Amino acid sequence: MPVLDLPLDRPRPAVRSLRGARHRFAVPAGVASALEAWTRSSGLTLYMVLLTAFDALLGRWSGQRDVAVGSPVAGRTRAEVEDLIGFFVNTLVVRTDLAPGEASDPGSPLRVADLAARVRRVSLEAFAHQDLPFERLVEELAPRRDLAHTPLFQVLFALQNAPMAPPALAGLDTGWATGGEAHAVARFDLSLTLWRGPLEQQDGGLTALVEYAAELFDATTVARLAGQYLRVLEAMAEDPGAAVASLPLLGRAEEHQLRVEWNDTASRYLALGDGDLWRLVTGVAAERPDAVALETVTREGEAKRVWTYAGLETAATALGHRLRRAGVGPEVAVGVLFERSPEAVIALLATVAAGGVYVPFDPAYPPERLALLVEDAKPALVLTMGGLDERLPAGPYTVWSLGEDDFRAADGEIAAELPAVDPEHLAYVMYTSGSTGRPKGVEV
Repeated sequence: MPVLDLPLDRPRPAVRSLRGARHRFAVPAGVASALEAWTRSSGLTLYMVLLTAFDALLGRWSGQRDVAVGSPVAGRTRAEVEDLIGFFVNTLVVRTDLAPGEASDPGSPLRVADLAARVRRVSLEAFAHQDLPFERLVEELAPRRDLAHTPLFQVLFALQNAPMAPPALAGLDTGWATGGEAHAVARFDLSLTLWRGPLEQQDGGLTALVEYAAELFDATTVARLAGQYLRVLEAMAEDPGAAVASLPLLGRAEEHQLRVEWNDTASRYLALGDGDLWRLVTGVAAERPDAVALETVTREGEAKRVWTYAGLETAATALGHRLRRAGVGPEVAVGVLFERSPEAVIALLATVAAGGVYVPFDPAYPPERLALLVEDAKPALVLTMGGLDERLPAGPYTVWSLGEDDFRAADGEIAAELPAVDPEHLAYVMYTSGSTGRPKGVEV
């Protein structure tokens, strides 16, 4: 039987500590009443409906279609033992299939009513064998034992529907001792218990308590799970014919956060300049000239060289003017053969600033691939430095092996703006891996 793979906030330790915490919430009276009305018309019990919602939620959180949930039973199946003092409780494993489709329509989505029918069937089968001790079941099935989690199931569900009034004892005032966080023990990853009684008066509603392993879950995660359980219950009560996969989990605040707040990714720099990459760079350089644009580091992580936006603009402008004088412009390909370095970035920007088309060549390419790329791209010019020009095959193109002086602006070059680039012109060509036998250039 697979372990229920819920998304944990921390890795599961090799040995459980049983350190737990609690989260209490309420099922409103209106929701509880609607669910009970459904039970009267469908042959279900409130236990089955509440477990259906829990199974649906666990399936959504885990992504699994085979969900096993533990469930305690009183064990007092005969009238003559109901009033005896003693511990008769046993634990059942209620295993539910959440796979879509039914025998009559295998391709159909799993509906809430269909899932409830499955829960009803497996629950009745489990109750019919409740006299079999859980320990005997574990012994017979012999699952692989692991100190990190409990065998057969990791999540417990219970509906306490026995009378909850404190017992009346002559001469004594009695009440409930509910304990507190200091006494919370997590026997399982999660335990959800619901009841209606004097512990929490909800005017016809239900009280719910989640006990959870504090070493696995944060309080905010469990609170989110509880909120989503309520939304599943509300949706089920409203439409038992709804598809389980489409049951809403997010509240209005969470949906707004997901759709609006986390999608607010607009950057104010995208509106700078007149739309092309080079104008965006010059726009940032004008607004924040001393901000760091590029930084190289040593293998030990120590800063080695820093380029500001102003320095980046100056170097790319200088090289861009040289490229324009050499005839680089729209639709003219320029090969760029560099190790990973700021100079490589500057060479790319300078090509774009001049209006050309950059074609990156990786110095790690084998000679055959490099020759194929050069032959296909037909660059008019190849920029490189550091002796990498020796790796280039012979061809009808000019090679510029650059040095530091090539990244310094000549007098008057910075004042003279480079011609504007049409955004519809080709910007670069990127080659595929060549898995089909020959690399293909993708034009952008």
